Amino acid sequence: MAMAYMWRVLWWLSGGMTAVSLAGCIELFEPVVPGSSRDFLVVDGFINIQGRTRIRLSHTSDINSTTANAAEAKAALYIEEEMGVQYAMRDAGNGNYVSDSLLLNPAKRYRLRIKTALQREYTSAFVDARVTPPIDAVTWKNRPLGIQVYVSAHDNDSRTHYYRWEYIETWEYISPWNSLYEYSPPGPLPPGNYILPLGVITVRTKPINRCWATEYSNDIQLGSSVRLAQDVIADYPLRLLPASSANKLQEKYSVLVRQYGQTAEEYAYWEKLKKNTEVLGTLFDPQPSQLTGNIQNIVEPGEVVIGYIGAHSVAEKRLFISRAELPADFSNFTGYEQCVKQDSVTNPGLLPYYLYPGTQMLIDVVEVNQTKNYLIAKTECVDCQKRGGVTQKPAFWR
Repeated sequence: MAMAYMWRVLWWLSGGMTAVSLAGCIELFEPVVPGSSRDFLVVDGFINIQGRTRIRLSHTSDINSTTANAAEAKAALYIEEEMGVQYAMRDAGNGNYVSDSLLLNPAKRYRLRIKTALQREYTSAFVDARVTPPIDAVTWKNRPLGIQVYVSAHDNDSRTHYYRWEYIETWEYISPWNSLYEYSPPGPLPPGNYILPLGVITVRTKPINRCWATEYSNDIQLGSSVRLAQDVIADYPLRLLPASSANKLQEKYSVLVRQYGQTAEEYAYWEKLKKNTEVLGTLFDPQPSQLTGNIQNIVEPGEVVIGYIGAHSVAEKRLFISRAELPADFSNFTGYEQCVKQDSVTNPGLLPYYLYPGTQMLIDVVEVNQTKNYLIAKTECVDCQKRGGVTQKPAFWR
């Protein structure tokens, strides 16, 4: 499971308290949240019966902590088939463990065995394996609140009934100004108002105005057909992209949807996790419950362990949405609305003062009436990488 799902749950288990404002005269109240010395193992992942299994081991941290959850390093992990073989996983570093690409028998039951560096042993319960049915379609429609992405699936054999989805978003965007030149300052700026040498101006060989950014889903998406006549999920609303979606729809947008077919027990775990992480709010909301997974310390079965290990395959499908496909009147916020001005510098000796701090960049050099004009703009309006993207086009992009 993604760790973004876990923070409220871990807060609850660590003894956190919720502040509630009641109707009437409202006064800001910031409670002192007591710390906790309790340290729980977190097991994140599932057994992939048709590919590589990836498991991450970490530990809960105090709610007041500003550091990332500590990884459980140098552990030994195994995938075990009931009354059968054992498959070792290798340490990929930083609490991550990965298996070879496996093709496991879906008629068998499987579990995960963990032995930490301190010789503490854990196992998950043996679970039935599930072959996840393929995704029928990932579609989109223009709705009043934005672009709504849907996912549809079905199982002709009516063996799935319980579905979970994750998605990875990737989008292409372009900064307003294209920098044609790179500028290297002459050296450290001396004190006083000195006119410095121009520095070095060279033609830029790698564009920095077109980028691709990637973001992983951090919410829990569940669907069930158990109460329907057929094992069908039709147009499940997976992701809403409002016009203010930080330029995701500026040029081209793509979403890779991953589907997991689950057992009723695994689905119930994720459903409880969803309630614990998303429903918390006021005294009138359902209060969080103890999140019990299927992982247990062999010697100390009463130890709290966070996580649920299921066994299933993964189905994937990708959707592309280009700007040309959107309605002409679709209002799209790019995040570059403030980038409306370029500056021009005619005295090359002043360029180091404009460009040296890194707040502005050289865009172009234009000769007007035998005078060179050096066009410059704010760095964040020129270098798309400042918004977290990369200039390398993804291999799957089209």
